[in-house]
Amino acid sequence: MPRPRSEKSAKSEERVLKALTGLESGLYKTAYQAANVTDASESTLSRRLNGGKSRSEAHESQQILSKAQEKALAERITDLTATGHPAHHDFLRDMVEDIRKQSGLDNNARIPLPIGGSWV
Repeated sequence: MPRPRSEKSAKSEERVLKALTGLESGLYKTAYQAANVTDASESTLSRRLNGGKSRSEAHESQQILSKAQEKALAERITDLTATGHPAHHDFLRDMVEDIRKQSGLDNNARIPLPIGGSWV
């Protein structure tokens, strides 16, 4: 799973999302206005409006699991711990492989990244 974002970058992303939401709803007429009101970066906002991705979205292809797969893994771990079964590293690694197999990679998909020894 990716490392947690810093508080500064999380707040910045929150401001950009707030500005994008305001633009979509018609609250703001221009990206310049949205950036000024929400204190978001105008260049980041413009790039996102033109189809740009956030850092986490851009690097998702470099991760072992996608966001949806990470969520499925977290749910499985939560279910295990709720029933009193600890999730050991070997078991987690097996669960990750199961999730990756269930994703149904076709021939055109990228080759999955190998799971390293210290991944967990």
